Amino acid sequence: MDTLERFRYEVARALGGRSPITVAKEAGLSRLVIRQALKAANPRLLTVAAIAKAVGLEIHIGPLANRGPQSTNARNTAAEEAETALREADKQIKRATAALLLIDRD
Repeated sequence: MDTLERFRYEVARALGGRSPITVAKEAGLSRLVIRQALKAANPRLLTVAAIAKAVGLEIHIGPLANRGPQSTNARNTAAEEAETALREADKQIKRATAALLLIDRD
């Protein structure tokens, strides 16, 4: 599903039974603009933003999500680092517990 198809899909879901005419009024756009944006035309970003806002959606623009082997490697590295940190923390807890037991005996 490309970006425009996803936009149209999410708007259709968010309409919640409201008519596109109602959304047009809420977005401050004409019925024609709404109809074209939801059916055939390639809408302008400002139109998309106005429609999204009127139906309770937001537009997010940011870096592309990493997909593929590189992101998998990064996740694996992060998981390995987390495991190492947890093992080290466990060792420190055991040392501290042993020290407390020694103090408790005195």
